[in-house]
Amino acid sequence: PDKVSLPTVISTGSGCLYKGSIYHQGDNWEDGCVYNCTCDDEQSGHFSCQALCPVYDHLPNICKVVIPNGQCCGHVECSPVRPLPTAPDEGCFFKGQYYGCSETVIDDCKYKCEFVSANLGFYRCKELCYKWDLPASCTLREPAQGKCCKTPSCPPWISIEYPKGYKEE
Repeated sequence: PDKVSLPTVISTGSGCLYKGSIYHQGDNWEDGCVYNCTCDDEQSGHFSCQALCPVYDHLPNICKVVIPNGQCCGHVECSPVRPLPTAPDEGCFFKGQYYGCSETVIDDCKYKCEFVSANLGFYRCKELCYKWDLPASCTLREPAQGKCCKTPSCPPWISIEYPKGYKEE
């Protein structure tokens, strides 16, 4: 998953406690080569973490993820083989349809898939909906008409800070 919500620790209002360290609102930190985290609200202790590296799913057998020494994230390398037949407009075949390079598609309201190298049929999918870690007095509303993801609903005295780049999907 692209975004991971880790449990919020009940706080005395002095910051976000993560693995024995205190962070203040707006602070960012990395947890090894796994997560990139942000202290969202130091009063409640709420923080959110995202996967540090992209996940490459559904790679053909001729490809693998290579992680260079001293780096956290890898890249895809494919061994050369006989030329592959090309699809119309150099597209990717996905669930019975062709899609163009750099096109994205929502898969069953669960995943957002991007076609990253259409001529080789590569695509990368990540979870579509953000994993919310809300205070107990908040709830998740059902998705709006034509949308897939639930949205937070909180009493007026609780302010929810949306992740950077968040958009309702």
